[in-house]
Amino acid sequence: MQSNIRDAAINLGNIDARPVTGHPFKVWHDRLMSGDLGKWLSIEHDPAKLSGWPLDEITIWVAVAPTPPIADWPDGCGEIGSFYMCSKQRKERRVAWEKAVVDLGYEIKRGVTLPERAAAIRAGLGVHGLNGLMITPDDGSFVDITVLMVHAAPPPDARGFEYDLSPGCGNCGDCIKACPTGAISENGVDTQKCLRNFMNAQQFMPEEYYSKMGRRILGCETCQIVCPKNAALKREQPPAEMTEYMKLENLLTEPDIESIAKYIALDENQTKMQAAFAAANTGRKNLLPLIEKLVGNENKTLDKIARWAVDYLREVRFINGVYYDEYIFSILKREYKMNYINPSAKPKLIIVAGMSGTGKSTTAQNISYQYRMNGIEHEWYHEEMEEHPIRWANGGEFTVGDLNTEDGIKLNIADIYTRWKTLIEYIKSKNNILVMDGCFDQNIIRYFYPGNYPNEKIIEFYDGLLEILQSANLHLIHLYTPDVAANYKKAFKVRGKKWEHIITDGKKDYDFADMIKYQELALKITGRYSGNKLCIDTSGDDWETYMKEICRFLDLQYYDKQYLFVANPEKYTGYFEYKDDKITESVNIICEDGELFCNPDWFTHIKMNEIGENKFELSAFPMIFEYQFIDNDVYITVSGNYDWGIVGKTLKRINK
Repeated sequence: MQSNIRDAAINLGNIDARPVTGHPFKVWHDRLMSGDLGKWLSIEHDPAKLSGWPLDEITIWVAVAPTPPIADWPDGCGEIGSFYMCSKQRKERRVAWEKAVVDLGYEIKRGVTLPERAAAIRAGLGVHGLNGLMITPDDGSFVDITVLMVHAAPPPDARGFEYDLSPGCGNCGDCIKACPTGAISENGVDTQKCLRNFMNAQQFMPEEYYSKMGRRILGCETCQIVCPKNAALKREQPPAEMTEYMKLENLLTEPDIESIAKYIALDENQTKMQAAFAAANTGRKNLLPLIEKLVGNENKTLDKIARWAVDYLREVRFINGVYYDEYIFSILKREYKMNYINPSAKPKLIIVAGMSGTGKSTTAQNISYQYRMNGIEHEWYHEEMEEHPIRWANGGEFTVGDLNTEDGIKLNIADIYTRWKTLIEYIKSKNNILVMDGCFDQNIIRYFYPGNYPNEKIIEFYDGLLEILQSANLHLIHLYTPDVAANYKKAFKVRGKKWEHIITDGKKDYDFADMIKYQELALKITGRYSGNKLCIDTSGDDWETYMKEICRFLDLQYYDKQYLFVANPEKYTGYFEYKDDKITESVNIICEDGELFCNPDWFTHIKMNEIGENKFELSAFPMIFEYQFIDNDVYITVSGNYDWGIVGKTLKRINK
């Protein structure tokens, strides 16, 4: 009996240990050899050949120990995977187990390499995950596996090769979508695309992977973080001493290689390369001087990466589709899922999301222009269009249930899902693209917050909604500004007192706290979307740069938006009115610094751009004003798709 070998493993901190036979690991070997990596590797899969012992005199013992996932590393630090943070304990535990087994009188074979995961799966300790890792019932994939080859006949309970084909993890596909380099597919893992493959061999890394490296120093756990089998695991804080070692300014200058070596095996140059990636990918412009000192390094790979990082930090950059400045990084952290970008899959649905005043409608209108100039059929649904299929159709959104009860909210959620599913079916039936602004995350502030609906339930709703929308290859563009209060105050000046009163409820001391929470939650929701997404900080008002990046994101050629020069703007100004027996509608057109602005009673300063003779497009609104000059009278005929009473009517100028 070899139960004393198991007892020794448990006493050393392993959660389980089991014996298996020494049959060759053919399933594992065949899978490895079928991939590109197998062409370059020569790994023996037959324990008998490795040991020189007869098959019936070989027992392979497999033990597993937990390697708890690490909580978020502090801002300004690089990241090390939890597997490596447990490396010191792993080595000590292995050495101690080997000694204990030898002390028990067994002969063991040291210095041989066996497929640890394959042995653990044969032992029944877990199942094969789509991400190439073994997944255990209680600790998910966050486990360390130790294998010992013992010169002894297999005990009766030793499992054999007939158990090598595990049932698998269930194939939910979350790891496929989340992998930043697309290394995971339904057929398994292409290790030559895995980021971990390049962390000790940066000279072979494709440059398009640089921005995907995030702030990883060693280890990539993206596929494990999103795996539902790991969702309940408690995260541990990284050791305090390591957070000091992992500060990027330290890694870029004089990394403490001796101390770091307790956990990871990177030389000084490799450490600086990874630190340069991390600094660039987290927007650490304050570290530019330190990275610039690495430019010209005699190590050509370090020089190349440093030059890339300097260029990256000097420009507005969008990492994996998200502008990764310190503000957005502080919000998203581990809730951010890397993009699964499939360039060949064109969007059927584009949603421009964000808070009021960040430029949603203006951006959506410009996207429509870009599609028109690229000769691509599309539709633009402004959030206030008449009969909006999500907002206004069939009585309106969030009207089927009480907003102050959970049952009522559930009814509204079911209705919203149905509205979106119906719209998706319409989109799929058409051979064009739908561009929408708003009507997405505004539900948070409009309906969920007033009813005190908990954040986790709101996130659950949006996870379900995004799953529906992804079927139309949703491309989600999220506009934001880090200073929420400043954004609204700027918008108040343009949009007027009536709009300000709607936002602040007339409170002079309004602190924007709800709006700040709203934006942070909305960004987290966007971060959780595993499809194509792009987040842009619009506080700099650099709209040409933003639109060029959006065009790259949507695979469109960029066209500068040109309008006609208005030679005599004053002739278009004045107070215009429509009146009948039931309604009176009016609009005031003014000229400021040679530019025309439309001022209805509910909004101010809507810019008017001339697109044809006496014909103007309203900025951010799907409306056209067409002037007619008859004798001494001036008329405006209004067309478009917007929920405003003057659409479809002709207004007459009453006075200048």
